[in-house]
Amino acid sequence: MGRLRAVALALPVALATAAGSAASAATGSADRARWHLGVEAAAADLDGLPSWVDGSVGKFAAHGTEPPVRGYGEHRRQLSDTVSATLVLEATADGIGDPINATEAYLHWAPVPRSETRYRIKVGAFYPALSLENTRAGWRSPYTINYSAINSWVAEELRSTGVEVTAIKRLPSLGPRHRLILQGSVFGGNDPAGSLLSWRGWAIHDRQTRFGDNLPLPSLPLNRPGELFQTQAAVVEPFMEVDNRLGFTAAAEWQTRGRFALKGLYYDNRGDPEALEKGQYGWDTRFWSVGARLAFPKKVTVLAQWMQGNTGMGPLMSGKHAIDNNFESHYLLLSRKLGPHRLSARYDRFRVDDVDIVTADDNNERGSAWTLGYRFTASERLQAATEWTRIETSRANLVFNGFGPREVETLFQIRLQLAL
Repeated sequence: MGRLRAVALALPVALATAAGSAASAATGSADRARWHLGVEAAAADLDGLPSWVDGSVGKFAAHGTEPPVRGYGEHRRQLSDTVSATLVLEATADGIGDPINATEAYLHWAPVPRSETRYRIKVGAFYPALSLENTRAGWRSPYTINYSAINSWVAEELRSTGVEVTAIKRLPSLGPRHRLILQGSVFGGNDPAGSLLSWRGWAIHDRQTRFGDNLPLPSLPLNRPGELFQTQAAVVEPFMEVDNRLGFTAAAEWQTRGRFALKGLYYDNRGDPEALEKGQYGWDTRFWSVGARLAFPKKVTVLAQWMQGNTGMGPLMSGKHAIDNNFESHYLLLSRKLGPHRLSARYDRFRVDDVDIVTADDNNERGSAWTLGYRFTASERLQAATEWTRIETSRANLVFNGFGPREVETLFQIRLQLAL
């Protein structure tokens, strides 16, 4: 049901985009359409645990069977003076889902302003508006290859399928560049979000979940035959509708364009933690996120973000759900651009606090990560990047999967990106 709902909302966008393409071909109005197409070729040297992509507990998405080439496409088409359609595709053959599928698909209405406040309405499937890091086409980062732990989880398990309303108001009393942005959304689906964060923990990578992807879970004590959650599927479909409840987000951002941004967002999927459909449980997941971006002279940029929340699933036991976890992460990123060169460094910290009484499923986690990256822009079409990431994690259920309670993983990767 959840997948059908996502498809039902995404299909009008795809049809509108296709119809717009045909109209452009007939009328020659190609200037109303924009394609961002990219092909990425990568080589990686991994020293760490088997990847979560293969159903293990490693923090990176890089793994032995990963295809060396993948692609993405973002198509924006102006359907009228005030309405546009966006379709974002990811193409990779890693065995988790279809080789090509959408990560976002939505219609965007920007009515003609009748006051100093401008309004925007988005309908379809899209990321919640919380990342200041992922600002390039295809929800990619201009700073590093791998995203922060926060936005890696967003890429894995979060997608809003519904309606988002934005109000943008200038603040002339503070200066001509200041503005206040208020956003709110109501969405369906996304009920299993929290599964990976609880049972695998945080991760750092740049893999974006597509609609229809089945994300593998690691081996868990409570998911074996005869145990409490034996009905849980071996995979997670994070965008499913399980309980027929609507969730919501509320956000505010103070921005001086090009110089400063401060954004806060509250997310609540209003999940029913005892709902179950086709092996997918509902998770009651809610969190706060606060982020800031500062632009300094000499093309120096500083990003910081903090997230804190709770996710729970299963029946109540002594006032807590059978699986009940508090989670928190934050990062600080420093980046400098020198002509065609960009140097970036990021430090992440993350944790999961298991607060339920089920001792057989210990999800406590403490971890940190360093990422150092260099990017060279050879031309408008060609970029090369190299990056080193080190993650140190202490997690109780690593032992259940045959590893030590504390593990260190490192990844060195080189990537070429060609814009078509």
